[in-house]
Amino acid sequence: MFQPRDHANATVRNHSFAAAGFGLIPVVGADMVAVGGAQLNMIHSLTKIYGVPFSQERARAIISALLGGVLPYAIESSTLGSAVKSIPLVGSVLGMAVMPGLSAVTTLIIGRIFVRHFEAGGTLLDMDQNKMREYYRQQFEQAKEDVEQVMA
Repeated sequence: MFQPRDHANATVRNHSFAAAGFGLIPVVGADMVAVGGAQLNMIHSLTKIYGVPFSQERARAIISALLGGVLPYAIESSTLGSAVKSIPLVGSVLGMAVMPGLSAVTTLIIGRIFVRHFEAGGTLLDMDQNKMREYYRQQFEQAKEDVEQVMA
């Protein structure tokens, strides 16, 4: 039997993979634009799955609030990863080492937040951003711990 959650989880996973790929774009700033586009597309797809009205402006505002209010250092890391690409010779290699993982993890967490919210009957208009920021923070910290364990 078709389960919206299964379709939503596959959507989030696929967009996270796409975001990781976009993190490899060697042009400074273009990677972040492409990742943002993948995140917006993911949210649009999730609204269709859950029958929630979509607003691109509202989705952008929520993403910005989640990222800006929760993890300024994550944004700085992604900006740094993008900016590092401008360093001659080694910049592209260093930037490509950081951006794919950060792009994928951020997209995955954002997707999980929206799935969780939509499954609770929420819409883009009634999202409690403070509650979602805390969930984002928890998920990001867990992802960092997971990566540290894998790298150890």
